[in-house]
Amino acid sequence: MSNELVLTEAETRAAQLREKDRLRKRAERAEARKRQAIDRESPDSTEVLDKKEALEILRARGITTPSVPENCYRFGAALAQSLGIPANKFFWEHGPSATLSKQAAEIADGDQVPVGELLDRKTLFALYEYSGAQTKDLVSFTEWLQQRHNVKTNCFYLGKTIFENDFSDVHREWQSFFPAFNPDTLPAKYNLRQALKWLSEASTTKNYLLLASRQIFKSAFSHLWALSLIVTLPDVQLLLVSEGSSLSGSFIEVIRKYFECIPGQLETRFNRLFCEFTIKPGEGSVLSLEPPVGHLNLPQKIQSASMKSGSTGQRAMVLVMDDCCTDVTCKNETEYKDAIAKMDSILKLRTVGGYCLVLGTPWNAEDMYAEIIKRNEADPSRPWAIRIDPAYQIKPEHANIPLKSLTEEMVTLRFPERLTFEYLQSEARANEEFFKSQNLCYFPKTEAQELKCVFTEELIDKHCCPRERFNLTPATATYMAVDLPLKESKYSDLLACPTAKMLVQDGKNIAFVTDFVLERCAPLLQAQTVVRAIERNRPSKVYFEEVGQWDLWWKAFQDELTIAVTQRGLIIPEFIVRSPSLAGSWVVSKPKRIKNLEILLTSDCLWFCNGVYLNELKDEFSRWDGGVTRSNSHRKDCGLDALGMLIHQFYPRQNPEPPKTEEQKAEEETKNKKEMEDARRKGLYNNMWNNSIYTLPAAPPQEEKSEWEYVPGYEILPPNMRPKRKR
Repeated sequence: MSNELVLTEAETRAAQLREKDRLRKRAERAEARKRQAIDRESPDSTEVLDKKEALEILRARGITTPSVPENCYRFGAALAQSLGIPANKFFWEHGPSATLSKQAAEIADGDQVPVGELLDRKTLFALYEYSGAQTKDLVSFTEWLQQRHNVKTNCFYLGKTIFENDFSDVHREWQSFFPAFNPDTLPAKYNLRQALKWLSEASTTKNYLLLASRQIFKSAFSHLWALSLIVTLPDVQLLLVSEGSSLSGSFIEVIRKYFECIPGQLETRFNRLFCEFTIKPGEGSVLSLEPPVGHLNLPQKIQSASMKSGSTGQRAMVLVMDDCCTDVTCKNETEYKDAIAKMDSILKLRTVGGYCLVLGTPWNAEDMYAEIIKRNEADPSRPWAIRIDPAYQIKPEHANIPLKSLTEEMVTLRFPERLTFEYLQSEARANEEFFKSQNLCYFPKTEAQELKCVFTEELIDKHCCPRERFNLTPATATYMAVDLPLKESKYSDLLACPTAKMLVQDGKNIAFVTDFVLERCAPLLQAQTVVRAIERNRPSKVYFEEVGQWDLWWKAFQDELTIAVTQRGLIIPEFIVRSPSLAGSWVVSKPKRIKNLEILLTSDCLWFCNGVYLNELKDEFSRWDGGVTRSNSHRKDCGLDALGMLIHQFYPRQNPEPPKTEEQKAEEETKNKKEMEDARRKGLYNNMWNNSIYTLPAAPPQEEKSEWEYVPGYEILPPNMRPKRKR
């Protein structure tokens, strides 16, 4: 028998049967797959595709823009569930409309990019269908495209129509005030150079300042303006700036909320219009926003910053600075200057041709907003567009009526839908000054700012003259004031002792400073220095204010005065000793005194005799900042304060009467003679008819002599300084 395997007839038949069965099963499986494929292609298929397969189908349709397939799937799955249809293969290949009508249709000109859009028609149509705009908002594809175009060109439309905000005519005016961008001129596949050029050509004005009343929706409007720009130019670099980190964080949070969406649960009409921009809640950093449809891959797209944080390295095409000044950052002049310096540094972050929008409410006459207005007025090119919108405007014919007495007919309300006249008047009655600032957009001044002086070197030099200038003008009196240092130290205040003559020239009072002591000396020498100044100038009155260790100083001063009287025959003037003459704190009282000096200088009523003291005094004048900065080691104001004390105490409050003419003197003499004659006749009449007998007046009562008497030889001293002895 051969070694080869010999199959029996039965085995051969069995092998043939097995092969036939295998072929039959393969044919059945192929037929089943064919029937299944036909069923999957049917709109009635109940098979729901998973996310991976659905995204593959969407990309196969040519929907390849980043984030668009993902968002189409998110919105489409939620839409299919709400419509009660399965998200089958037909649903993802042809869309919800074809699934409902059970008839496939192709979008015409699918590869064409509509005017004002960055995506082609087939991608936009997919977004339109899967977002549910057709079934939920009941708009056609053409109407949907028009609404997208309106949002990009008009943020007022975005707020009023899409979000249904309570906007008014004032917000429509803001739409015309701020720069508007034309999406029709932006290339769909723009590069960075084209984007910057398109942005720059939108407006020739690059800086905008809007000052508006509280609760007038200026922040909400700025959010929508930024939102409109983002959907127009997804690669825009936008920096949102507020006063503090909490405000800036809430600023970017509001912008993120517009884009965060859970389809079917947390979605808005805006999300259905621009579903390619939507993101999942909490996705990415909470302090920034990266629009998912941008294609330039620029860093730092939409970010927030505060006036207190560093801004090094950040760049922005557009700056939006909202409420960068508050009551926290407007307490004193130092904070005003810091805010202005920070604003200048933030403006340096803007790219060439970029924009800056500043929105706020006035807080102070020297805050950041007031500085912008001052700079704009000083620049002939007017680089800032400025708009001020108070809660209401008083009609010109009622401008002089007090705020609390106004009626609704006397004003024009800017936002009557929200800020009613009754509400505004209740705010005015509660705090009128705060109402003027926060609702009527006035720039309030603090008391120290109202008293702030501006002393220029030219003004001081103009009022310096030789002593001979007023030689022919008789002095009515000579006065002196003494400002003592509070303590003794290396950097203590100077002893200031000005002397001034009060003159009358050309019908007005003039204070002529003839001598000025400004020096630092030991306490034991201060009394001696003051006594020598009294000897040198012979004032009729000397004014002191009690400061420091007053009792010890006054005793030393009396000792020096006694020596000057007994040895040099000094005539003692009248001494006036008081507590600080003006009530209130140091910051208030000193500026009030020094403000009087500015008034007298500008009216040519204060003059200075040439002398070495002028250099130190000019330095104090030039450094005076209204009392904000106290006297320190390198900034002194002792001379100004002492001169202010002298003027406040002794300068006449009223101008002298003009000299009488000869006719006036003769008329007055005639009148006096007539009055004397009438009085004489009346006296004679009374003696004759009223039996009045003239009697001598009673002698004054004799004072009882004290057992003490003054020691002879000290009569020149004041009574309180003369020595006494028993009789």
